[in-house]
Parts: sequence; C-alpha cells; structure tokens
Amino acid sequence: MKPVFKRFNELKAEDICFDFQMHTTQTDGADTVEAMIARAKELKLKSIAITEHVNRNNTWFASFKEKLSLYGLH
Repeated sequence: MKPVFKRFNELKAEDICFDFQMHTTQTDGADTVEAMIARAKELKLKSIAITEHVNRNNTWFASFKEKLSLYGLH
C-alpha cells in the first residue's frame, strides 16, 4: 500500500494520532510526564515522544529514562 501524502491544510483530526515533540517539566515543558501521558491517552494518540533538551551525560538523565520506561516509553 502506497502512503498517502496530504498538505497540512488538508489534514483532519483523525489524520494526526501522534505527538513527537513533547517537553515535560523536567526541562522546559509545562506538565509532568504523568500528566502528558494521561492527556495523550485522552486524545487517543497512538504514539508520543518525550524530547527533552538534554544530553546523555546529564546527571538526571538516567533516572528520568528509567521513569519513562515504567510507562513503556524508551
């Protein structure tokens, strides 16, 4: 099956079932991981990506990554 490409202004709500640019209060976002996951579920999103502004050498990254894995995010 060939993919169907649409112009942005042709998209409908049912065409958008993901958010791949999310930031939590861990960096510069407005909500916690828990709140964002709950909202994603309410919106029936199929996929999300938490995209914090950090490098892997940061002191809190390992524990944050472990917390995300509790929700099935990796």
